[in-house]
Amino acid sequence: MEINKGAWMGSGDGSGDNVVGERRITMASDFEHNQDIEFQKWCEFVVDKHVYHNISETIEYFIEHDIDIFYDTVWEAIPLGEDVDEITKGVRGWWAVDDYLARKLRVEGELVLENILDFDFVWGRTANNSFIAQDNVIRKIAVKEYSLGGKK
Repeated sequence: MEINKGAWMGSGDGSGDNVVGERRITMASDFEHNQDIEFQKWCEFVVDKHVYHNISETIEYFIEHDIDIFYDTVWEAIPLGEDVDEITKGVRGWWAVDDYLARKLRVEGELVLENILDFDFVWGRTANNSFIAQDNVIRKIAVKEYSLGGKK
């Protein structure tokens, strides 16, 4: 995929605004720029680069059969006193991701597990969107991390 890295840049004035071509968008605008093709390319770039595999079937098997390796890992990832079943019931899919995206997802409050099977990081995706690139959390990461010319 060819991405025009020069078309998406921060305003540089510290306002949190970003400029796509000649169009200014604001992070506080709740992503009103959903229809912007260039921004969608950035979101797809995040997914293509940092999301590896859908491992939902494997994790669902662990949950259905109360396999300890899953629950032990979840206990390490959630705050003390939280209910594992309550936290995992909102998850719509489990995705293997790289360490970079795992850190960014955690900053955004997403559930990220470590060392499940052969995967270093597994994201418990809660969005119902059919395309990961349309998830609000991915769009937030794209705005914050890719708005300055695609640093990663």
